[in-house]
Amino acid sequence: MDARQFHNALRIMASMGENELRAAGVIDGNWGEFEASNRDQLGDFFANPWGEAIRMPDANFKRLFDYIEAKNARAFT
Repeated sequence: MDARQFHNALRIMASMGENELRAAGVIDGNWGEFEASNRDQLGDFFANPWGEAIRMPDANFKRLFDYIEAKNARAFT
């Protein structure tokens, strides 16, 4: 990934909506963790997508990454 692709990936992440997150399998109730149910993960994601991505369990983050990577690839082909 070069700087342009990384910049675009950040844009994709900032503009993702609930439907996209659900379709990508990122949302699974509480980011896959029982303890997470005490927080508003979706609200937190919209407020700070980068910080919330860091807090996600690996499986959820992988689905988020795969979605962004696929969308980013389409933008540069």
